This record gives sequence, structure tokens and C-alpha cells, in this order.
Amino acid sequence: MASKKIKLTVAGKNYYSTTNSKGIATFAINNKVGNYKAKITFAGDSKYQKSQAKVKISVKFKTASKR
Repeated sequence: MASKKIKLTVAGKNYYSTTNSKGIATFAINNKVGNYKAKITFAGDSKYQKSQAKVKISVKFKTASKR
């Protein structure tokens, strides 16, 4: 499923990504370190049905940029 828009909802915030050529979507989320319940959603298209899944994710570290 390449080039498909995916929504990740974590702690009431929505994040969006597009799948790569291998069907993998990555997200840059802005949450504190910890464990969260999340929902992943694909709205569907002319070829694939919509789907969603509830998942658990772990934020293990935050990156920071130095100015």
C-alpha cells in the first residue's frame, strides 16, 4: 500500500503520514516520554477498504535541536 495517507491519533492529537514504497508510515509526534493508547486510521480509497486499529505506543525519547 504505497502512497496512502494514514492518520495516527495520540492523546487527542492527530498526526498524518503517507506510506512509503513498502507500505510503512512514520510519524513525528510531539508527546512526553511515556506509554500511550493510540488509533491508526486509513480512510480507504477505490482499491482498499477503510480500516483502523487501536494500538499501544511508547515514546522513549524526545529530540531537541540546538539553536
